[in-house]
Amino acid sequence: MGDHTLGFFTGLQIGSLWHHNHGYDLLDKPRRAKFTAGLKSVAAEKHENPRLEVITSSPVFKKAGLDADMDQQSWAEWFKCAKLLNRELGRDATVDRVHKLYLPVFFWLKKQIREAKATRDGTMIVGLSCPQGGGKTTITNFLVKMFAAEGITCAIASTDDFYLTYDKQRELAETYASNPLLEFRGNPGTMDVDLMCNTVSALAHCGPGDEINIPRYNKSAYKGRGDRVPEEDWPTVKGPVDLVILEGW
Repeated sequence: MGDHTLGFFTGLQIGSLWHHNHGYDLLDKPRRAKFTAGLKSVAAEKHENPRLEVITSSPVFKKAGLDADMDQQSWAEWFKCAKLLNRELGRDATVDRVHKLYLPVFFWLKKQIREAKATRDGTMIVGLSCPQGGGKTTITNFLVKMFAAEGITCAIASTDDFYLTYDKQRELAETYASNPLLEFRGNPGTMDVDLMCNTVSALAHCGPGDEINIPRYNKSAYKGRGDRVPEEDWPTVKGPVDLVILEGW
């Protein structure tokens, strides 16, 4: 996977930004269809210089290497996406969230995909690192929808979904009863690393018509101790996949 892997790391603090976790709705076809239709039909919002200055002042915009002198078509696409994101987020939409975080990440990823396809074949894998509760799931849900609107297949996997099953976690805790760090999930040693690597590899190498199941984990099971969701309830992604985002903390 090494040749296809990219990491995007940024230190960013936005005081007024808070995230509401909408959960995984990657397979919510009615909402995705509505989002896609809106993205194609919403007229581009006319931009003004003061607003561009606000956008380009974002640490993420700068870290992503985006050009403040993007052409008119690129800015038109930017504001088209922004208008729809504002509609989707409703009262949770802020300039910080939409213009300084979500869209810079989206356009950076688009640039990476475009450059990767020009030089080699294969799936691009990106690691998205952020503290717990920082909004990883929320932003990746919107990324999937925006990429789908452009015919790009994006699959999301989260390190949280690769915790050991409830039974395996209990077995681990009993085996190392003197180590309190292994009593509950969350610390190194409490994840199924083989399952995670195999899943990401399968997503990266799946071909047309292939279907890959992505594990999910229910943190509320067993009174908060958690357990892996039954495999028949895992979401399925159809290949080929253009982009895999592995979110973690």
